[in-house]
Amino acid sequence: MKSKRWLIIAATLLLISIGINIYQYQSHQKVLTEAKSTDLTAIRGVMTELAVRIGDEDASESEIEALAFSLNRLTSDLSSSVSLYPGSTADYEFYQKTARTLMTFVNNHEVTEMSIQKRDVIFQTIMSGVGSKDADFIEQQLTELSQDVE
Repeated sequence: MKSKRWLIIAATLLLISIGINIYQYQSHQKVLTEAKSTDLTAIRGVMTELAVRIGDEDASESEIEALAFSLNRLTSDLSSSVSLYPGSTADYEFYQKTARTLMTFVNNHEVTEMSIQKRDVIFQTIMSGVGSKDADFIEQQLTELSQDVE
């Protein structure tokens, strides 16, 4: 009888412990989901600002390069923690590939020396690619623009 009571107490404590762990996991997952959303919003904001600066005839080359570097650094830093976030990593992969593409493009070209029409095309390309989350489109279009510049 005594061992049966201890067994019931142990089983009850185990169920309580499991319930607490499930609650903590769900709470933690909600926090991580919010953090993921915030991180993606920040990345998108920097990418949008870079596109705007590229399209702005008053922007300096150093501003554009600094934003491209910041965007690339931000996506690189976050890529190390992406596995901690719940859900798909497709958004991170898109932003990371796009950041590398933009960094390479900005480093290989004097963007401020391009015509405002060409800079506007770059702006539209980036914004269109961000809207559709198509890194390959951005890369393809910038590669074609690079060939036109050379």
